[in-house]
Amino acid sequence: MPMPDISDLVDEAAEQIRATAEADGLTAGTAIDVVQAMYAVRTRKGAGDVNLVGNRRRLAHVAGSAMHDARLDPDQLRRAVIAKLTPNHTAST
Repeated sequence: MPMPDISDLVDEAAEQIRATAEADGLTAGTAIDVVQAMYAVRTRKGAGDVNLVGNRRRLAHVAGSAMHDARLDPDQLRRAVIAKLTPNHTAST
């Protein structure tokens, strides 16, 4: 069985994060804040400054699990999630 393409894995993870945020009624801005916090933890650039309670905690679990998946690049994943949450925005940072 062939290995899945990394870009497909990133896209699947980003879609799962987007769907979780949508299902939990989180705004795109809140979801991006949570993803940025999980990215900061994963890349050891800080702990993030987001209060992770309620629905944010569930999203943090989904995003954090994806960020720590050894098959995925955290930078690519962060950009893909931002692109899915804000289709008219380009994630440049």
